[in-house]
Order: sequence, then C-alpha cells, then structure tokens
Amino acid sequence: MTQFVTLSDKAQALVNNYMNSSIAKNPFDSNILKKLLISVYKYTASADVALLSVLEKYVIDLSDYYTDEDIQVLLTEYSALAIYCHQHDDVFYRSSNNRTAAEIGGFHVGNSDFLTPMSLVELCLKMSDCKAGSRVYLPFAGTCPFALYQTHSCVFDTAEINREVWAYSKILLSSQGINANVECKNCLVSDEMNDTYFKNKYDYIFSFPPLMGGREERCIADTFLYLAQNALRDNGEIYCILPMSFCFGRAWSEFRKSILKESNNMFSAVVISLPPLFQPYTSISTILLCLKKDGKGQICLMDAANDAFLATKDLAGWKQKTLKADSIIETILKQDETYVWGGDAACLSDDVNLLPSRYLITSVLPKTTSEEKLFKLADLISVVPLVRDRSITKTDIPLIGMRELSSSYLNCDINRKDIPISNKTEYRILSTDSLLIGFIGGKFKVGRVHGVSEDAPIALRHEVFAIQLNSNVITEDYLLRCIMSAETELQAKRMSSGVTISRISQQDILSISIIVPNLISQQENQCKEDTRSSLTESDRKLLESAETFRRDIHMKKHAIGQAIFNLNNWMKVLQRARRDGNGIVDDNATVGTVHKTKVSDIYANLQAIMQELQIKINKLDSGYGMQSSEIALVDFIEKYIHKNQSPIFQYVFDNLAHRASQSLYDEERDIILEKGDALELVQFPLEALTIIFDNIISNACCHGFKDTANQKNMVKIDILSEGEDYIVTISNNGAPLLTGYNTENVLTYGVSSKEGEGHYGIGGYEVRKLMREFGGDAELISNPNDDFCITYRLIFKSTNIIASFS
Repeated sequence: MTQFVTLSDKAQALVNNYMNSSIAKNPFDSNILKKLLISVYKYTASADVALLSVLEKYVIDLSDYYTDEDIQVLLTEYSALAIYCHQHDDVFYRSSNNRTAAEIGGFHVGNSDFLTPMSLVELCLKMSDCKAGSRVYLPFAGTCPFALYQTHSCVFDTAEINREVWAYSKILLSSQGINANVECKNCLVSDEMNDTYFKNKYDYIFSFPPLMGGREERCIADTFLYLAQNALRDNGEIYCILPMSFCFGRAWSEFRKSILKESNNMFSAVVISLPPLFQPYTSISTILLCLKKDGKGQICLMDAANDAFLATKDLAGWKQKTLKADSIIETILKQDETYVWGGDAACLSDDVNLLPSRYLITSVLPKTTSEEKLFKLADLISVVPLVRDRSITKTDIPLIGMRELSSSYLNCDINRKDIPISNKTEYRILSTDSLLIGFIGGKFKVGRVHGVSEDAPIALRHEVFAIQLNSNVITEDYLLRCIMSAETELQAKRMSSGVTISRISQQDILSISIIVPNLISQQENQCKEDTRSSLTESDRKLLESAETFRRDIHMKKHAIGQAIFNLNNWMKVLQRARRDGNGIVDDNATVGTVHKTKVSDIYANLQAIMQELQIKINKLDSGYGMQSSEIALVDFIEKYIHKNQSPIFQYVFDNLAHRASQSLYDEERDIILEKGDALELVQFPLEALTIIFDNIISNACCHGFKDTANQKNMVKIDILSEGEDYIVTISNNGAPLLTGYNTENVLTYGVSSKEGEGHYGIGGYEVRKLMREFGGDAELISNPNDDFCITYRLIFKSTNIIASFS
C-alpha cells in the first residue's frame, strides 16, 4: 500500500485541539473529522463549488477554532490531513439504530453501512499486486479506498450512488493527486445492458457492495455475475467483500454455478472467510471473494475466521481489530491444510457450497486408539424414507420437532400418544418406530420414538431426520451417545449453513465420523458410566438448587432484618424526642448530645428506610403475577432503545439483521413471514424483560461508564441462536469487572462491588432470578482484554425458531 506523509507535530496538535473542542460540544458527533477536512478543502485553490454545495451541511466556520496562521498550517499539510481524516474515520463506521436510514461513515444513505476496514483493503491490494497502468473499476465505490491506497498509478472508473459519499470521495482522491472517473450513478445491472455495455474491459474490479438480503441481494449477485462474464479482460481479477451467505445462499446460487460449474474452468476462485471485523455494529459474517479469469478452474477455500489472523491496534483510543494480511497470504501459499482447502469444481457439493469450514473437516476428526475404529454414519445407519404425499388431508397427526427431542441420550424415549397434535396438514410422514436426529442452531438433539405404524403415523418437522441402525458393531445407545458428543457437534457446525439459524443437510449428517470401540466397552463401561454420572449430576443439581434457595431466603431475610433494625433505632430516637417534648414533637427540635439530629431529619431517615424496606420486600417475589406473552425481540429492543436514550453512551444494534429479508412461504404457499417481520419470537413477560434491561443498562452506566459521558461509550445489543434457544447479548465497552470479583459475584444477591461503593449483586441477581423464573437463564461473561469486556447473556428457551432464510 501507498506510504503517506504524516502530519507534523504542530498540525497534529491543531487537529487534536479541534477534536477535543468538538467532542466537548457534541460527544456523539460521528462527522467531526469529515467536517474538518471538507471545511479546509473550502480554502484550497482547487475547491469545487459543486462539491461543496453537496456537502454544505458539513462545512463549519474554521475561525471558531483556528487563527489564520493555524488554517495556513493545515492548508500546507492538506494532503496529509486528508489521509489522517480518512484513516481515523475508519474507526467511526457505524450502523445506525435503524438501518432504514443507515449511515456510511456518518453520511446517510439507503443501501450501505460500512467503510472498508483498512486491513482488508491492504489484503486485497497485496493479493492483486496491480501493475502500473492497469484499468480498474470500483462499483459501490464508497470513499474509493482501493484507489486511494493503490501503490501504482492506474486508470480508475468508479461508481457510487450516494451523492454525499461521491462528493467526499472526489475530495479525498484529489487531495492525493489521483485522477479518476468518479461517477455518481447506480451500478446495478439493468435490462438495457448487453454483452458489450462495457466497451473498455478491466484488469481489476474491487468492491464492497451493501450487506443486503432478499431481492436486493439477488440484484447485487446478478450485477457481479454480469461483471465477471462481461467486464473482465483475460486474466482479469475481481476482489469483493460479501456476506457469508454468498457461500451457500439461494441469492448467489446462479453466480456460483455459472462461474464455477458451467464456465468450462474459465475462472479460478479464492474464498476467504473473515473474522468479525464489523463488530460491534453488525453480527453479519463476511468473506473475501477473489476471482480470476485465467482458464484454470482452480478453487482455494480458506478459513481465516479465527484469532490466528487477527491483531489489535489502538487508533485514537479505540481498540480496533485488524487482519494479519501477510499471514493470510503466506498461509494460502503454503496450502496449510489446517486452514486451506484446494481443489476444483468437481470436488464441491452439488449446490456449489463454498463455505471453507465444511471442506476442512479432517483437522477436527476424533482421534482413535488401537482398540477403536472410525466410521462414517453412512456406514452404520440408514435414513428412513418419509411419505411426502400432498393428498394426505388428516390434520390430527402428532408432530415431532426439536422441542420434543432430548439433549440427553439417556432420556430420549418418546411415545406416540405423548406427542402433541399438529393443527395443520403435514407431509413428512413417518410410519415406523425409529431413532430421531435433530440439528438446529449448532446443537444436536435425539429421540427414540415408539408406537408408530402405518395406521398410527407421525409427522416430522424439516430439521428432524429418522434413522435406523443397520450395523452390529454399535449399539443404539452408543450411537446416540456419539451423536450428542462434542466431536460430532464440531463436525456438524463446520458443515452447517444458514443466515439466521444454522442447519445441516441429511447428506452431511451421513458424512459425519464417529469413534466406535468394541461392544463390551460400549455396554459395560461408557454407557453405564454415563448413567451413573447422569444420576450423580441430577442429585448435585437438586442439592445445589435447594442450597441456592436456602441461601437466597437467608440473605433476603437478613437484608430485611437490617432495615427493620435501622427502623427500630430511629423510632427509639423519635420516641425520645416525643418524651422530651412531653408528647409534642417539634420538627425543628434537636435530639441527642453527642450526635445531634433534627426531628425533621429523623422523619426523612424513617421515610428512606421504609422505602428501602418496601424494595427489599418486593425482591422476595420479583415477577409474581406477571404473565408471559409473545415478544418479538427486535421490536422490543427497538422500542426500548427509543424510549431509553442516554447522555452517557450510544446503543449499537443491527436491527435489520433480525428481520426477514424476504417473505417466507410454507409448502402450501401460505405466508409464514412477511418481508420485514421479526425473526426471533419468545414467550416472556414484557414487564420482566423491561426490568432486566433496566438493571443491565443501570449497571453499565454506574460500573462500566462511571456515570460519565464519552463518545466512545457503547452498549452493544445482539440476538444469537444456540440450538432451540435465543440469546440476547448486552455488552458494554466500559471498565472491566473489579479485581477480586468474579462473574458469579455480580449475579449473587447482596455482594458489594467494593467497600462503600454500591453493589453489583442487586441488579445482577434480579436479572438472573427473573430469567430463571420464566424458564430462561442469565450468564455474565467477563473478558478484561476485550474492548467489550462485560457481556450479559439472556437465554430464552421458550422460542419459535422456524427458519434460516438462506
């Protein structure tokens, strides 16, 4: 990448002073550096009035901050100033609380959210190694970082639909003397485009298109298919940052098949799964696609989505995750089999799934001993065929989904008569006793169903598979034990895919490998030991639950006793005042000789103690009388953020990631979800959930941010899925947990944070108590070295996980 001149000490001091003054006026202004650069640009001899008119709302009066001499210093170092502003804006890319009016580096646009991280720009430019004079196209150009940081002089054509971003990019490019054809236009393909639309074909195409879903994502996929087929010269290359759904989603299916399966090996491809570079602003996973029109048909898939390829740097006080570009390139060149898979289109799955992790299973296969053998499930089981007859009209067939299966193979028997009846026609009909496997959200569950026949069938949801054992080298119990093992779950996670909720295909389940010891070891040792361990664990949990209840009541009784003791003491003082006044109590009278107290203060203390006592009594039955109702988590979080804005911190929540990107239909073409509907629904009392959020936010303000406003203070909210559970995470980037306190202290009633400075325990305790009272749970994660060092995990078990939308 190009090496730029840095600001002098004097210019840097001027920038720092301006930033400090601006932050003091408006701590949450994300356009501070843009305003500075645009306003200095106005003073340059080459300032374009047309550009300034587009960016008029970002122009400030520099005389409010600088003398004429100071402004001259900034003009002298204008080129370095522009790069400084752009590089530090890299920190401030953000998604607004409502992406219907999303932001790109502070500019309001309708179809994009993020600036391209500099380390990702560096990786693309190092991999491409553009030659001088190359013709380069930048669709969805943004601020044109792929031109701005290009080492050699190239011929650039760019397209950006947003006028503000387009104008700002022209200012940035001109500040570095880069000549480019920068157009403000829509770069999506249209019907009037034909094979010769691009008269000048390109050596390189770089792009970071919007992270969209549904019809919009298909339009973007069609655009890049057109560019690959019609806009590249021979040996031309495309570098594109895309959502992970590119690897397996329907929107990109035609692109994958056309480019890699049906192009007669015209293209080679490298797909790199990336670590979470866009946290905390979105949980959308991304990949880097590198496509070369070289006629070789080679495919390289790399899994770089782990800490081995991440570094952390401090930029203007922010901890920023960056890619180790050189390490990624070196790993690809070495073809390290831990992270890299190589092959051709014939080696890919039928649906041309390009998810790197699914082809890197070897490194996570379980290790065998001399007395054990490794088998694929396909060698041990057969899948029971299901009837899919749409002429079936019965609606009283029992239905089994993940909820009816068990997470323990020791307790997974299901009788047909105990299965709930479906209220609609089901087409996946099972008519024989079978073993059942279900996988969703990264978790397996199993079952053993009895009482099923041709005359008494059952129906299975799509995430449940029916199997039968067809080998005598393994018992049913041990087979189910292996399916529930961590090794099997890891393999399944590597092969599973899904935008919202990960799922796995029947074919992939059969390809999973398990370790099988001899039958004696299966029956006499491991399964029996599991049974003993399960009973012991049940006893332990029962005792632990009883002890927790006893300790809970004891601490609450003690806390109420303390309040009553204080109340009694003040009542004695009040009685003394009444006695001294011969039955008359004067509010202005003073009681005591050493510690003198006014009667009015006694009344105030009594009132405070009564209020405290009422609070403690209320804690005894938090949640009592509250009724659960269906809550759309994204709707609740949006409303909560809107009603509870804070002068201390900013919320970060990617709401569009939790709404349907397209309408979803069932097998009868009835709409399950409309586009824009909430994806994650839970059964929980609305009042209780509000109390839980209030406690967590209060703790963040008090302990994390010390009740002090700062533009860097953020509370990040996200919704995840694990198995059948939804998990709401609430994190803050304030102070870490105090030394000497573990996460259990925060969730325990009455544990002080430190002497004389409040409590962790009241709010944290209430969070976990309410979650458990209504069938969920709460955890606290402390990672002192992470930027977001404190995370609450609210686990909801009464959910409606229904689809992956991929």
